[in-house]
Amino acid sequence: MQLVLRFWIRVALWTAGLVVVFTAIPLIAGMGLGNAIPRLAVWGGLALVLAAFPAGIAVAKDVFPETGRPSLGPSVAVSLGALALSLAVLVLGGWVGPTLVKEWAADLPTHEPAMMTLPELRAEAASAVRQAEAAGEGYSVSRWQRANTLVWQYVRRLAGGAQPFLFAWLGVLTAFWARWSPRPEIAQAQYWLMGLFLVVSTYLAGENSYELIALQAAGPAFFAGWFVLMVPTLLVIGLGWPAVVALWQRRA
Repeated sequence: MQLVLRFWIRVALWTAGLVVVFTAIPLIAGMGLGNAIPRLAVWGGLALVLAAFPAGIAVAKDVFPETGRPSLGPSVAVSLGALALSLAVLVLGGWVGPTLVKEWAADLPTHEPAMMTLPELRAEAASAVRQAEAAGEGYSVSRWQRANTLVWQYVRRLAGGAQPFLFAWLGVLTAFWARWSPRPEIAQAQYWLMGLFLVVSTYLAGENSYELIALQAAGPAFFAGWFVLMVPTLLVIGLGWPAVVALWQRRA
């Protein structure tokens, strides 16, 4: 329980700092406070996702100690803490955020996905898919664009709920392998480079899957929203399997 608490404290500290930065940037750019407040839930969810990575780094030595036989308990504890964080992100993106947007951004269209809770978005997406399928034979961008867009929005929120779990474990695994760095400065550089890579790859996966696939597909492209999980999932597998082998050899 103490390990989970330390993990959550680190997440809270990093989240607070990131929310301040995310809020200050649009205010400095001239966006009014009334426009910034509805986006706080979105920024808060993004901050929670990103904060999971440095929080994982902070507890890596407790999960995988440098000496002695490794134990399964700390790994389970961090996994449970990360799952709770993923649930919080899902609630923020699926219910809290749309509710705030409805209250503060009355100028948006009623059917704007940002104003829909997760169940509402699912129902709207299912209706759009049925309309596209009933429009007749053949495929076209105009016929499937609304359906693909709504399904992308729905799947993207679900995928966002899985990101904190993956980011937390990437933090743990990055710190595990950084122990072999010859100098602390190199290890710190590895942390920042990995964090930057996660931010850039997540942004590009989300932006490109929407702009180049969901909006341009002449048929159903319901897989596009899951693209944001490809890079972190592959990294967890690529860093995790060798770590498991190394720890197993130490245990044996």
